[in-house]
Order: sequence, then structure tokens, then C-alpha cells
Amino acid sequence: MKYLGPIDELEAAFIEHHDDLITVQPKTRSWFRNVLERTLILQTPVIRPLFERRPEEYETINTNAQTIWQNDNRVEGLSGTIVALVGLGMLLGPLWVLEAFNASSGHVRLGVITGFITLFFVLVAVATTARIFDALAAAAAYSAVLMVFLTNSPTPTSGV
Repeated sequence: MKYLGPIDELEAAFIEHHDDLITVQPKTRSWFRNVLERTLILQTPVIRPLFERRPEEYETINTNAQTIWQNDNRVEGLSGTIVALVGLGMLLGPLWVLEAFNASSGHVRLGVITGFITLFFVLVAVATTARIFDALAAAAAYSAVLMVFLTNSPTPTSGV
């Protein structure tokens, strides 16, 4: 049997299109990414064009001029940058806070570490796509680092 080509040339042209209405292979998005997309940050007129893209045949598709196509790579990059900055703050913040409470009792410093560990766990659980067990493992490693800092910091001396 001889191949004569596609049934309809217009239908065959869609093979070359890269902008689908339905994602063939959906990506897992974190809770933080979903919140970021719904906030006013990405919808402000000044910032929105930085995170938009124009699909092929934009003029044909965008008849009502209200549809927005987000550039997933840019939004994911912004989400990753925010998570990285908060993560860096979670690593450096306790060091400075513990140093400020260095003359305090061990209970105060332990309370600071407990607070940072709890905050770290919550942030990992909601800001990333990590499973709950992975978030617990990350929090355990984080707590080990903070506890080492606590045990190596000088304890307040008694008045003896």
C-alpha cells in the first residue's frame, strides 16, 4: 500500500505546534508556587510582562485579549529564587539569633532552635514538592546542624 500523505494538511500542521491547551506531561507544583501564581505579584501590570509568553498564532488565539500565558520557566525560577533566599535566611538567621542570646540560659537558646526547626519543617513542607518524609529528613539534618552550633557555643558562666 502506498502512503499518500496526511488526510488534511491543516490537521497535519498541528504536529509542529508546541503550545498545547492541555498539558501532556503535567508537572508537580508546590503549594508555594500555586500561591505565587494567584497573588497580585504576578498580576501587577509592571511585573506581569516579565512572566508572560506569547504562543504561536497569538493573534488568532487571543480574541478577547484577556488570556495570559505564563512562562513556566520564569515563574519556576522566581519560586526557586524565593525558596533559596528563605532557605539561606533559615541557615544564617539562627546563627545570629543564637549569638545574640549567647549570654542567655540554655532554655532560651533551645527555644530559639526549636522555633527555627519548626519553621524550617513547615517551609520545606509547603514551599517545595518534597514528600512529608523528605521534609522530616531535611528538618532532622537541619536540627542536627543547629544542635551542634548550640553545643559548641559557650555557655553562660555562673557568678563563681
